[in-house]
Amino acid sequence: MNEIWREVEKIPRFWRAYTSLFIFPSSIGGLFDLLILFKTSSDLEGSGMGRAGAGYAWSRIIDALFILLLNYPINAFSLFRSFFLSVVYTQSILSPNSHVSLFGLVSIPNYAYPYVILAIDLLIGGPVIVLFGLMGIIAAHFRHTLSIFPSPVPALIRNTLTTPPQWFEKWWISSESRERHTGFGTAINPTQSRSQPHNWGGGRRLAD
Repeated sequence: MNEIWREVEKIPRFWRAYTSLFIFPSSIGGLFDLLILFKTSSDLEGSGMGRAGAGYAWSRIIDALFILLLNYPINAFSLFRSFFLSVVYTQSILSPNSHVSLFGLVSIPNYAYPYVILAIDLLIGGPVIVLFGLMGIIAAHFRHTLSIFPSPVPALIRNTLTTPPQWFEKWWISSESRERHTGFGTAINPTQSRSQPHNWGGGRRLAD
């Protein structure tokens, strides 16, 4: 049995590349972060339909890839804080003059929100937690900078990093067409097939 397990351990654990983004602390603070992430993502995504939804999803994928690259020398097992700050920072640069409520007590401008979170992280968790948050901010800032400023990065690579490819948009829209959003969740529309009339057979006469 041990030999079988050793062979299994040799298999590359590809799933850790994305599951590390969703390992968050099991505490009240982690729950608040998850709720903030959900609300901020909903604001960024809008309706989530069509090209807007595809653009949001592709931006999160690119940010996650940058975070994984930045994490290579650090080798942290949980990157939720980085992913969380990348989403918050994206919202802050797209809607800088909006205001957000901090714990329901203080209203602060959106452009300052990521840095307020970093300051709280420094007081509560120390510089290591701040480093994780900075990785997310750097990843989102780099992607956003590529989309608005000229850079030496080749156009093909820059467009791929900032704009969802056509195949991704088509896949996203086609997957939406198979889903129906209801008040109770998301229902999957079954594949429509043309109903065939019942075949009653050729029939026989009484004399046959």
